[in-house]
Amino acid sequence: MRSRDLDRIKSIADFPSLIEYLKEDLGWRLEADEIEDLVFEYEPEELGLDEAHKVKIKEIKQLRPLVTNQP
Repeated sequence: MRSRDLDRIKSIADFPSLIEYLKEDLGWRLEADEIEDLVFEYEPEELGLDEAHKVKIKEIKQLRPLVTNQP
């Protein structure tokens, strides 16, 4: 991996910048008007996280499938 690529990855600080990286740098076809339309959102309780861990979590998101029947 080139230093420039690594620096670009290290610059990702939030979810919008991750989406920008996936679209611009990796060419992913993420088509949605709002970022919220691209993800499933979870609460720590839904994932069975204990109190000691969930206090450190701001948000949990999972990208939705990009194509039909994507695992």
